[in-house]
Amino acid sequence: MPNTWKNQRRLYFGDFTLDLNRGALRKNGEDVDLRPQSFKVLQILVENHGTLVDKKRLQLEVWGNVAVTDDSLTHCLIDIRKALGDSTRTMIRTVPRRGYLFDLTVTAIDSPGLIATPAPTPSHRLRNRTGIVIAIFTILVSGVWFGSQRDAGPEEGGREGFSPPANSIAVLPFIDLSNEQGQRYFGEALAEEILTELAQIRSLHVIARTSSFSFRNNHSDVATIGRRLNVAYLLEGSIRKSGKRVRITAQLIDTQDESHVWSRTYDRLSEDVLDVQTDVAGAVASALRVSLVNVDPPRYTTDPLTLGLFARARYLLHQRDSSVKAEAVAMLEEVVERDPDFVRGLTELARAYNQQALIGQRPLQQGESTANDLTQKALEMDPDDAVANAWQGWHELFVNNDIAAAVSRFQRALIAAPFDLDVLRSASVAIAAVGRIDEAVELGEYVMAHDPLCEICRTNLIHAYRIAGRYRESEEQARLVLAMHPERLDMYVPLAYALLLQGDAESAMTALNMAKGDADAGLAALSGAERTSPSRLMCAAIALHQLERSDEFEATLALLREDWGDTAPAAIAQVYAAIGDPDAAFYWLSKWSGAEPLNLRSYRSPFYNSIREDPRWDRLLATIGLSGQQLSALDLRFSTPQ
Repeated sequence: MPNTWKNQRRLYFGDFTLDLNRGALRKNGEDVDLRPQSFKVLQILVENHGTLVDKKRLQLEVWGNVAVTDDSLTHCLIDIRKALGDSTRTMIRTVPRRGYLFDLTVTAIDSPGLIATPAPTPSHRLRNRTGIVIAIFTILVSGVWFGSQRDAGPEEGGREGFSPPANSIAVLPFIDLSNEQGQRYFGEALAEEILTELAQIRSLHVIARTSSFSFRNNHSDVATIGRRLNVAYLLEGSIRKSGKRVRITAQLIDTQDESHVWSRTYDRLSEDVLDVQTDVAGAVASALRVSLVNVDPPRYTTDPLTLGLFARARYLLHQRDSSVKAEAVAMLEEVVERDPDFVRGLTELARAYNQQALIGQRPLQQGESTANDLTQKALEMDPDDAVANAWQGWHELFVNNDIAAAVSRFQRALIAAPFDLDVLRSASVAIAAVGRIDEAVELGEYVMAHDPLCEICRTNLIHAYRIAGRYRESEEQARLVLAMHPERLDMYVPLAYALLLQGDAESAMTALNMAKGDADAGLAALSGAERTSPSRLMCAAIALHQLERSDEFEATLALLREDWGDTAPAAIAQVYAAIGDPDAAFYWLSKWSGAEPLNLRSYRSPFYNSIREDPRWDRLLATIGLSGQQLSALDLRFSTPQ
């Protein structure tokens, strides 16, 4: 029977839409989680609805000439039936020893001779109209007042011209296909350890967890993910737990032609499951014709229950939902209690306490102090642990303001883990703080190339470009974050900062008002019930001064002094330096007490350029360990990985 559905771009059945333009399965307007291979199987069945499709055809069209077991197809059908709620197997009927039949009526739109589809319900119309309004608003904001076209970001661009690095790879979270659906955290843990092991291979360009795991609930196809991450290969897989046994399937896919390069299934006992990481990493290295270097294995706890708690806690810590942080902390506290010598347990608990402090679930000083105690304990057990040294370096630099101690810690971290992106990301900030600006930019660009969807990495690069005097590039990076994450209203502040430094005060004020979601200009938009940030008020005061709006400038500066004079004097100092009042600038700089978060970085602000030749500037830097002589004495031997 000829297939008459190939040109149809949206296929409707029951409450579902198979949107072939977006590569997504949707139910009542909401995306339904479905991995790419499962989506392809469903697409073939739906396009051939009412017709028997045999197994060999499905395997050939989905996996090409790569030999795969029946398990691969079975996993996809389990995935599809779960997504459709087809527990009775009436939507997709199995014809024993022959194949499968999609047994629902299908209608379609978007091609010549289309079949009419039912009108959407009022709720659908409202949802669609709201989406259109939001889309138009986003286009207007990003395209009109910015007044310039941004470069294509990681999520943009067609397939034409896509040419990723030859030996580049991203590891996606392994899908949980267990009947009880309780192993998702372990799928992420396994994928992360494979990723970590592959990252030790110098000739491989491995994408970091932050970016690759952002596709855990994404329905994009292989080619789209490849473009967004700029990689030639994807490693994906699944786990299925039954009793004490676990079956793990892994497959390596070429993102340019979506062919399967390699596929393998592993059967293990639950307690031996992480041993698979070395097998998979070695097989992938062989498939890509690179050598797996000899590296020390991660220091794990030997107790399976403790390891399971650790994996679940890390899974929770990486969720955006702040309500699960307390649960993660409780698990990690139990991990440390069960195995006090487990270094990774200590460093993860330190990370968890810091996260709670930053989101207000724990007093800031208490969180920092407790995290520091845990890091010190980890260093006592393993003085060369890279993560512990990086954490301690951060604490020394931005809490204790001890630059020499911080440099020593970062040096040890970089020696222990020269390719660890978390270590390199922290080091890039520290390197910028101590004046190695060009190296900070180079390292920031390296980190972004390996973690293109990491928001904090791009934020660090925005700052590095700014203090390097590369204001246009700082602006472009801020725009890119906003394009990818329109909800990040705070990113309008660094955008305004970059615009100000390019002399565009009018656009800077517009950006600052967008930071609050208020389209009105002037002081009224900068004040309000909530306390606005010192950086936003600082940029607003400078912009208003450049625009010669004197009354608003004075009122904004007064608000900045009143709200932040005790805790953020550097912001006030930058205003006075920018408007040409060096005496006032040095007065406010003298009030710095060390309590201002990340204050050392603020001394690199371009707004201080007008007072850097003043003799008081060098004397001030000497009091905080940032004079040229003090910085040149620091023993920080570092080069960006090649």
